[in-house]
Amino acid sequence: MERRLKVEHIDEKQVPYWTTHASATRWYRDVGPTFARNGKGQLKAIDFNFNCYGHCQPGSAEAQQKEGIDREIAGLAGAPTIRTELVSEGGNHDFNGKGTMIACEAVELQRNPHLTKEQIEQELLRLLGQKKNDLAKARYR
Repeated sequence: MERRLKVEHIDEKQVPYWTTHASATRWYRDVGPTFARNGKGQLKAIDFNFNCYGHCQPGSAEAQQKEGIDREIAGLAGAPTIRTELVSEGGNHDFNGKGTMIACEAVELQRNPHLTKEQIEQELLRLLGQKKNDLAKARYR
């Protein structure tokens, strides 16, 4: 990592490093917080529920162990946490930086069977401050 920062001419002193204690995992992108900015440009952290990629119930011991990671990282970053009942993973969200987000329809619907596609889209828009959200069906060739 240090070598990559030097190649990109990034001062390593400007990059914070943190150690979390909530749970050991390799998938911090998925269970960690999704960071966004509010209308005033202030950093916030979205605290999605986690269900072990559909293999455990939200609130189970396994899910709770990983569920603390997003709040711990948000605290280290000094960002307020925005809670939601939506079950989702950070690796399922992609942004274009111009107000549009894309997420995998199959993942979002499987994780939230009690919600319609429209309800999920509206909650993602509310949480992430995007203008447009597209739950896209994955196409494989």
